[in-house]
Amino acid sequence: ELQDEIARKIVAKLKIELSNQGAPLVRRYTDNLEAYNLYLKGRFYWNRRYEVGLQRGMECFQQAIEKDPEYALAYTGLADSYSVLATYNFMGPAEGHSRAKALAQKALELDNTLAEAHTSLGYTQLFYDWDWEAAEASFRRAIEITPSYSAVHYWYATYLAVMRRFEEARVHMKRALDLDPLSPLVHAIVGWVLFLERRFDEAIAQLRAGLEIEPGSYLLQSFLGVTYIDASMFGDAIEVMRQAVETTKGSKLMLQGLALAYSSAGRMSEALPILKQLQERTDAQYLSPFFAACTSLSMNEPDQAMEYLEQAYRERDGALIYIAVFPRLEGLRRNARFEELIRRMKLG
Repeated sequence: ELQDEIARKIVAKLKIELSNQGAPLVRRYTDNLEAYNLYLKGRFYWNRRYEVGLQRGMECFQQAIEKDPEYALAYTGLADSYSVLATYNFMGPAEGHSRAKALAQKALELDNTLAEAHTSLGYTQLFYDWDWEAAEASFRRAIEITPSYSAVHYWYATYLAVMRRFEEARVHMKRALDLDPLSPLVHAIVGWVLFLERRFDEAIAQLRAGLEIEPGSYLLQSFLGVTYIDASMFGDAIEVMRQAVETTKGSKLMLQGLALAYSSAGRMSEALPILKQLQERTDAQYLSPFFAACTSLSMNEPDQAMEYLEQAYRERDGALIYIAVFPRLEGLRRNARFEELIRRMKLG
């Protein structure tokens, strides 16, 4: 297929570029060239963030492990795949992040000097364990080992935003962009952090720049849509969230985003059928109570919003890490239950 051919070409190009260097920019961490090539191909798919692509990437990582069972880097690829599947609700948080954590720990057992492994562990500590100190320690250790690993910088920036340490977050956002300026994923995460800081104009510019690189990225589309909502650009929000729904063939998370756009614009007659459709779906994708809370609040139902946030806490919905900085939840700021939940998460 086309994406397989693209992946093969990228792997070949990387091999040529690295062979032309006096010292390789990326260590293989394995003597098995087939395993290394499979790892590179897996990372290509992983960076795309599509469910089918993630599954293909996981197959590549698994094959790499079969070629070399002690290939720690391949375990990090598999760990990060489960983390992303859980983060974007293609599977439930408990299943995805628990598998990711076990794989990250396996990678560290094989090689505790691997920045990617510390980063993978830090991700699960951030999005699932909610162990803030451990997550920061993992990210900082990864940066100490390999300062040129862009992923640790944008995930550490996300952590810093959650902690409301935005000035520090900007340093790592800039570093991630400097390291990988053409990555749509980097543009997406940087735009997201700017959104959390409520720098909406800058976030919109960053996300649009990413879409110029990859026009069909649902991640960029959805982040842009959410930013448009809080910038009160509701028509633009609805349009771009429709695109994200189409791109993902109707993923639950993107449909939740579209319902949020409609309800924020006061178009309840269009939001309600989507919410009904989501409740009736029985597929394995996770329905985020965090984003359900945002929609309830936009429909002037604060008590229902709090019920959803409590559900998000019980289920360890990864999006709940944004509770103290998410602009849509500003309307709950004087709600005693809301403030107590923030304290319970040690984010107050």
